[in-house]
Amino acid sequence: MTLFKKMSWLDPQYLNEADLLRKFKSLPASFWHSLFHKYLANRNCVCVMAEPSEKMVEEHAEKEEERIKQQIERIGGEGGLAMCQKNLEEAIEANTCRLPPDEDLKEFIVRDFEKFNMIEVNTSTNLPPDSNGFVCNFPFTAIWHGVRSDFVDVNILIDTDGLPVEDRHFLMLWFELMFQSPAVVDGKEISYEEVAKLSTRDLVSNSASVGVSGVYDRFLSLRLRADSEKVENLSKWANIYLKGIKFYPDRVAICARNLANNAADSKRDGNSVCHFLNANSTYSEDSNTRFYSYLGLEKFHKAVAKAVEDGKSDAVLARLEAVRQKVLASIFVRVEYQFNFDHQFSAPPTMVPAWNTMAKAVPLRLAVPKVPFYSRRRGLMMIGLGRLRCQPYCLYMVQSEGPLWCAVRGNGLAYSAQIYLLPDRKALSMELYRCSQLGQAYEKTRDTVISVLDGKLDENLLEAAKRSLVCELISGQSTVKLTATSAILATIRSVGNDFTLKLCEQIWHAKAADVLTIGGPALRRLFDPLKSVRSIALNPSRLKELREHFPETNMVKLEDFQVKNVM
Repeated sequence: MTLFKKMSWLDPQYLNEADLLRKFKSLPASFWHSLFHKYLANRNCVCVMAEPSEKMVEEHAEKEEERIKQQIERIGGEGGLAMCQKNLEEAIEANTCRLPPDEDLKEFIVRDFEKFNMIEVNTSTNLPPDSNGFVCNFPFTAIWHGVRSDFVDVNILIDTDGLPVEDRHFLMLWFELMFQSPAVVDGKEISYEEVAKLSTRDLVSNSASVGVSGVYDRFLSLRLRADSEKVENLSKWANIYLKGIKFYPDRVAICARNLANNAADSKRDGNSVCHFLNANSTYSEDSNTRFYSYLGLEKFHKAVAKAVEDGKSDAVLARLEAVRQKVLASIFVRVEYQFNFDHQFSAPPTMVPAWNTMAKAVPLRLAVPKVPFYSRRRGLMMIGLGRLRCQPYCLYMVQSEGPLWCAVRGNGLAYSAQIYLLPDRKALSMELYRCSQLGQAYEKTRDTVISVLDGKLDENLLEAAKRSLVCELISGQSTVKLTATSAILATIRSVGNDFTLKLCEQIWHAKAADVLTIGGPALRRLFDPLKSVRSIALNPSRLKELREHFPETNMVKLEDFQVKNVM
């Protein structure tokens, strides 16, 4: 049996995803079984496990320096380098000299702000003074986002503001145990393998994390999705995950070790290390954003696993149980729904009674927390939601064939140079990724940004940036799932569901003078060491280069920023 008959890759059938999924669904179990045996089962394989070696890192750094010296000698020393530089400059000139005239660019540009057909969202809540409809019958704070879909999503948001930071160190481990531990289901305790099978039967997806769509890390988020015909399973599994999970030493040790091992990949990625260092240098010590990551909790998870192995499992289990009870007993819980299966955005009749049953088992209370922006250290660059017009400038700089693209990537100084506006975090971020010449890349980026701010914006590049940004924002609500997530964020931000459209219209009509006036001061602060944080991760062989260009930079050990053992 084959999935496809013999056809060209241009055949439209390859692009019709809906038909493909229907075909996959109709295939018998024997087909998938035969694929497994053909490609996966009975195959010879080798598993290699090793520990990183600091000695070998130094040896490779020395070999790399020697290789570079030999390469310079092969091309003729300093004279050869000068010739290579000349050839490169001539090649760049040849590639960039044939630009299309401005008249052609203006002829094909989209001139009118189009009317976008957004996915409709109907929001209702039981929070006064806006409480209305069936949502008022829920036994806890509930916000209903009605979207036409065959699925029901529930996001249970738990505010950690009142939870001590020492207890919040256990949250990642608790989330891992949620989906890898035995649990009480229908009054009977079953193994974690059986729990996984039953959850797959009853739910479409499940996950838990700190934060909502990567921001607002003050909240814990338990996300469940089910078919509209099985909506009562949402409250059932919310109860199981929040209260029915059983903690056992062997599962705790395994999950803690797995989490600690995940940090190894992050350590090998300089980008992840920079983000971790920035968070530790920017946010307050009790902020979830600061420590909640594989890197931040690596030592802590190793300590937990060791404590279990050393016979201190009772203390570990007691601490985990205490954290769970604090979360469930005294922390605000807010349920966000995204669902609809008819045109009236109504709820199935079994939904509210099912959650009433859960509320008897898990104590939930009605509350409205104030959601502040992130705690930041004084003196650091800050930018608020009112300055979103800075976004066109950011995209103006980094777009393909834009000023930074040509100056940095075009000259081979770095793989990419990006400037991001993070309005939910009230921050502006610049990122140089995989620099071949660290000092030159930074100086070129700084000089390019400042020169544009001191001069004028190219009209065609600005209009292209504005249209690209509008496309990016609208694409962020192009599916039911993305629209539902956007609705949740709109609630936390205290803006309407039409906020994106209004923002797009503002961006579309933004003038060059407004962009420079509003965004300029914040962008200049990116290069002020007293008003910004700079983090650099690089190979040990390049420390000399780092000290030459950034003599004020302090060398730190990653482990000094990690959460220590609190057991």
